[in-house]
Amino acid sequence: IYANKIALKLWDRSWTEMIGMPSSFTAPPEERESRKNALNKTAQNKFFKNYRGIRVDRKGQRFTINNARIWNIWDQRNNINIGQAATFNEWWNI
Repeated sequence: IYANKIALKLWDRSWTEMIGMPSSFTAPPEERESRKNALNKTAQNKFFKNYRGIRVDRKGQRFTINNARIWNIWDQRNNINIGQAATFNEWWNI
């Protein structure tokens, strides 16, 4: 996981906590299947636009992310998908 200053604030975590955490833990358990489906679509299509999902911070506070974009990250030779990244600029507390 990479997280900028806003993400650290949203998830109420320090850099060290966020970096060591599996990314699936950013979503509540009942939302993880939906999150996984979006990541699978991204893997197949190279990117995914207009994703919307529920996330949860360290204290259990839920928030919705909206209009997220997810894309694959490739190695230096563009041969191997080595991960995925996402960005969003719309969110609100539930």
